[in-house]
Amino acid sequence: MGKWFKVVTALFMLASLLLGCSSSPETKGGQESAFPAKQGTETTVENKLRTPADTLVFYSAEGLTGQWDPMQHAILGQYRLESLIFNRLFDAKGEESAPDQLEPSLALSAKQIDDRTIEYKLREGVTFQDGSEFTAEDVKATFEYASQTGKVAAGNLPGVISGKVIDKHTVQLSTDKPNGSLWFSAAYIPIVSKKDIEAGTLGQKPNGTGPFSLQKQEGETTILDRNESYWGGSPKMKHVHWKYVPDASTRLLALKAGEADIIDRVEPEQAADLEVSSYADVQKTKTPEHKWLMFKGSKAPFKDNQKLRQAIAYALDRELILQLMGNAGVPAKNFVAPAKFGYSDMDYPYAYNLEKAKQLLAEAGYPNGEGLPELEYITSTGLYPKTKEYGELIVAMLSQVGVKAKLTVLEPAAWVERIFKPDAGDMLDAGYMTGNPEPDLVIRSLFYSKHAIGTFFNDPELDAALDREAGITDKEERKKVLQTETFPLLYEKLPAIPLFNTVMLTGVRKEVKGFKIYPTVITVDILEATKE
Repeated sequence: MGKWFKVVTALFMLASLLLGCSSSPETKGGQESAFPAKQGTETTVENKLRTPADTLVFYSAEGLTGQWDPMQHAILGQYRLESLIFNRLFDAKGEESAPDQLEPSLALSAKQIDDRTIEYKLREGVTFQDGSEFTAEDVKATFEYASQTGKVAAGNLPGVISGKVIDKHTVQLSTDKPNGSLWFSAAYIPIVSKKDIEAGTLGQKPNGTGPFSLQKQEGETTILDRNESYWGGSPKMKHVHWKYVPDASTRLLALKAGEADIIDRVEPEQAADLEVSSYADVQKTKTPEHKWLMFKGSKAPFKDNQKLRQAIAYALDRELILQLMGNAGVPAKNFVAPAKFGYSDMDYPYAYNLEKAKQLLAEAGYPNGEGLPELEYITSTGLYPKTKEYGELIVAMLSQVGVKAKLTVLEPAAWVERIFKPDAGDMLDAGYMTGNPEPDLVIRSLFYSKHAIGTFFNDPELDAALDREAGITDKEERKKVLQTETFPLLYEKLPAIPLFNTVMLTGVRKEVKGFKIYPTVITVDILEATKE
């Protein structure tokens, strides 16, 4: 009875919203097929596979930045593509039951030297794609470069990192003060060539140690060739075509027609159809990605108004949003996902309560929303499932307590631009995912004043709390502080509302074998992928 009433209420709210306001138009450009159909054929599942047997074609929901410096972006789609080109010291492929497990990659082992330093023994016989040898000098140069102020990657590291070469295949990395997050966060950074850093050519063409190398760019399609000298063994696929296709329906049609082997970010309804189809399967990956409603903490009305942020939280029925998501989402029970170090289930302190929302609105200075300007809530279309639908629902929920909001729906590239603009909008729908167990990669990147991606939040008390937990090198003590101090304070300050955790739905043609996306999602494994 209660659930049915909620659904009916939601439909009524959406109908009222659609009658009273409009959102910006969605942008959908026409897509050209990488492998055009023969003249006179129809797009049916009976069509023969159109992609070459030695080529894996991946249709991505997220585009690239236009430059190849892996330290200068925070785009998941590009990170995933880069996982085929670059290696890290360790891979985080772990399951939720063992979130702090890292697998050797370019580093074979790591040893804590003191509370600021870790020593790494590196793999021998590894070369970059330009033929140059991989050594400790490259690791030292990578981290000293990545941790520089102004580099996007610096938000993923615990301050400035200094390196010390012990020998050709041994290196020490140190922070300027005790820091417990170096253990995990150092594993997150793609290793680049010292020579490329010194030459200033990182942004021009990627040169990693991974299983594939960049061959060329054709419009929205990035073409990779296998690295025959890859230290982990030559991939079975000769080529990868990684194409940006922002529209979910276009991606689905391409999979059905055989123009794509794999498609990204399948919508829940599409996944249900694929699961009973004769041509494709669905890989469901429970990810470390949170979907957030981020407050722009750089300006009024949310800057320095904690009660207003809390009022918005009480006005949102997260359970109803989750029902709308279907099998593409699971409840968020913390400010980090279960795959992160220090995670524990926590009671959400802002259970749906319209009266409490109204009370806090009045205490914030806006009784029944009076005096509060119309708020802009910015979301994307074509990247994450159901963003427009639950965006409309959120706007409708806010109207129930007198808060006027408009929904702006943008194509992913335009939406990403708004993320990095402190004056763009008032609230932002965003997903954030890092392929590493380190919790600071989320909470420090999004909420620490020196980084604060998307939120532009600046709170000295929260900064001090984040510095405290990051500075604890004893794992058990750090876990305790995260669970009893850091996460509760984040819920109190509320720089963003955790809406839900995402389940990545990936469509894969049945003839593709050996393809896998790990739970961390940032690593795409196609080393053993074949087509039957």
